[in-house]
Amino acid sequence: MKKLSILAVSITAFALAACQTTTQEKPASNVNLAPAERVLMKAGEVRKIKSLRDGSERISTITMVDDKTVKWEVSDGCWGTATTDDRFAPTLSWNKCGTNPEWNTGTSSIIKKEGNIWPLMLGSKVKYTFSATSSRGRVSPNYRECEVTGVVQAEAAGKTYDAFKVSCDEKYRKRTYYYAPSEERVVLEKNYHKRRNTNEVTEFVAEMK
Repeated sequence: MKKLSILAVSITAFALAACQTTTQEKPASNVNLAPAERVLMKAGEVRKIKSLRDGSERISTITMVDDKTVKWEVSDGCWGTATTDDRFAPTLSWNKCGTNPEWNTGTSSIIKKEGNIWPLMLGSKVKYTFSATSSRGRVSPNYRECEVTGVVQAEAAGKTYDAFKVSCDEKYRKRTYYYAPSEERVVLEKNYHKRRNTNEVTEFVAEMK
């Protein structure tokens, strides 16, 4: 059964980050990974994913609402929506995510997209110009530039995967994703907050039956 490249949806936007990890990045055993195409669920399909956020276990329920929107719900109460167009695109909405009283709930609107990072291969890139709106109505213009910067071996939850390293830069954050073609998903995500100098790490554990 095919897995979903958007299963590990970027649900960390605007959440406070905690910092400490032993996760490592090493040279890949296979540096000639074939380009990775997007893999999508069917409309109405539901899947559950177990992951670790800075060592704490969490369960994410992913629902394919339609061919354009995916909804995610996390066992800590955080939930929201994302576009199916690109795993690395800005999150469309988030609710009760983090402790910031203004930004733990909000929405974002993609204004412009330049390039296309799919299929994933070394050097492919995309840039998003978007606007985020907080629960109090404050608007924050932003951007997200993503590029496949390497083929590496990523360690997540005690397992190793040959993966495409996708580096994304924003105004306040730097996100690094490790997409493993063998799993057809992001298996490791690092979310660095520039102002706070903190790093949050999410590791894929398993898809639940």
